[in-house]
Amino acid sequence: IFLLPLQTVWIARELFVHGQKLQYGTLFFPLIELFVLLVVFISFKWNNIKNWKYYWPIYLFFLYGLIRSAFALEPLVALQQLRFLLFPFVLFFFFKKAREYVSVQKILAALISSSVLISVFAIGQFFLQTSFSSSFLGITEHAPALAGSSVVVSTGERWLRSYGVFSHPNMFGGYLLVTLGISLLWFFIYKTRTKQFRVFLNAAIYIQFFALLTTFSRSAWIGLVVVVGIFLWMFQKNYFPYLRQIGTVILNMLLIAILFTSFFPNAVGVRLFGGSQNEVASTSERLDGYSQAFEVLQAYPLFGTGAGNYTFALANLFPNYPVWAYQPVHNTDLLFFAEWGIIGGILFLFLLLHYRKPIFGQNDRVIVLGLAIFLIPGLVDHYLLSSYPGLLFIGLFIAIFPSFLRENEVSTELSTKA
Repeated sequence: IFLLPLQTVWIARELFVHGQKLQYGTLFFPLIELFVLLVVFISFKWNNIKNWKYYWPIYLFFLYGLIRSAFALEPLVALQQLRFLLFPFVLFFFFKKAREYVSVQKILAALISSSVLISVFAIGQFFLQTSFSSSFLGITEHAPALAGSSVVVSTGERWLRSYGVFSHPNMFGGYLLVTLGISLLWFFIYKTRTKQFRVFLNAAIYIQFFALLTTFSRSAWIGLVVVVGIFLWMFQKNYFPYLRQIGTVILNMLLIAILFTSFFPNAVGVRLFGGSQNEVASTSERLDGYSQAFEVLQAYPLFGTGAGNYTFALANLFPNYPVWAYQPVHNTDLLFFAEWGIIGGILFLFLLLHYRKPIFGQNDRVIVLGLAIFLIPGLVDHYLLSSYPGLLFIGLFIAIFPSFLRENEVSTELSTKA
């Protein structure tokens, strides 16, 4: 659990077009994924697989994906994406098995400790303005002057955004949005609090929040504001007696944000309000991407391009574009329908409705919280669907939030202890 965020992978194949690497054509196997799959494979009760009444939506959805993969432009990439899409379900069973041996609180402690360690590493990246390369950790070298590094440009300055152990700062921001959401929820509702617990969780919240600021991920920033608002709504009938407890955390986070802005006013201003040439170019590329997505949707309306094959469909429709222009559209919903089509969308809807109660129970607030965490990144980015880490984030949420809330019985109330 502590090692889940690591991006160490075994690369099986790299695809080159016109002498340049096409990132979304790479075939790889994350080592953590292989470990989780092995644990689930060994511990899973395979006689349950015959329970068609429970598993039929999963079977039908992935059977459709397998059939569509056979006719995709890149069948091997489609099969890889299907494997990644299966991972949130596998992770759910993994955590379910882990809870037989350790408590949810210990699982969360390991997960948050890992996030804090990565956050400290990311803060160091930001202040040193460099990131070393490590194949063991799955980290690529980044620096403000290196081509391809994600930077904030303002008034002649170039600031490297923190990556953590991920391939892009937005992805790291999405990870912190999930783990910071878990940390805040745990702080607000956990019933047995010791002094050591309060110190650990306070430190974890502020370290993760500061790391989130250094990602300069607007979607993660806005997402956190929405998540905090949802928390207050969840506890609207009960949070007034604990206003000092909640208010202290929120005010301290606001103070950290103000101090960060005062030290880096130009960089924060550019990310919030735009204006630089880089920001204008980025916005223009995203708008072009939306236009291209609708053309892909028109070309593959019913069955889609096949899982993970969106960029290959782009190359097929726009053969004269440079290789770097073949990227997924920055909208998860558009990307899903472009790759899965109307048929895939209907099957996925059946899957969601079928597993709503088994996973989330009667607690609709968990669903609202999930929408709060993933809505903003999903509207303006694609990594939740196009990448293994994005699907890992979704798996973490599905595996942890519902069981944690049920165990603490806090769907509508706070802890009675400060």
